[in-house]
Order: sequence, then C-alpha cells, then structure tokens
Amino acid sequence: MKKEFYSLEETKKMFDMDNLEVKNLKEELKNETYIISEIPLSEIRKAQNLTQAELAEKVGLSQTDISKIEKGKKRITISRLQELANGMGMDVHITFVPR
Repeated sequence: MKKEFYSLEETKKMFDMDNLEVKNLKEELKNETYIISEIPLSEIRKAQNLTQAELAEKVGLSQTDISKIEKGKKRITISRLQELANGMGMDVHITFVPR
C-alpha cells in the first residue's frame, strides 16, 4: 500500500539534493531528456531551402542556437528535435540498428 502522507522530515529527505537517490534520478533524467545533436541538421535544412534564420524563426529559436545545434555544441531535447523537424516539414524517426 502506497503511503499517502509524509512527515515534514520525510519530505525534506525525499527532496534533499544531497540524497543519493535524487541525484541518481536527476542524472538519469538529464541523460534521457537531452540528446547530443549528432544529426545532419545542416544538410536537412539546406535541402529544404531554409536558412538558419528562417528555421530559427519557425521554431522560436535564435539563429545562433540553430548554428550551435548544427555544430553539435548545443544539446537539445527530443521535443525540440521534433519541433525542428516540424519546422522543416519532416517527422522524427528513431531507429535502432546493429553496431
């Protein structure tokens, strides 16, 4: 049976940033939420006849951010990747392939 109420001390402990479990969860979320942009975004954008500035305007980013993403210098979320794809009239498909 799941506990419905926690004491103040229990709550503080659960949300204590020094709590190892919380640190591990934060690390897992960080790793799962962000991807390193190793996609050929520049090639895809150019094939759609879009400049960095045009794509940036479509997705609500700066041209500088688009440049950093294309160079792999800015990590992006999966949802941001989907927004970029939408801005270029494309879908995102993630495929697992043998090494």
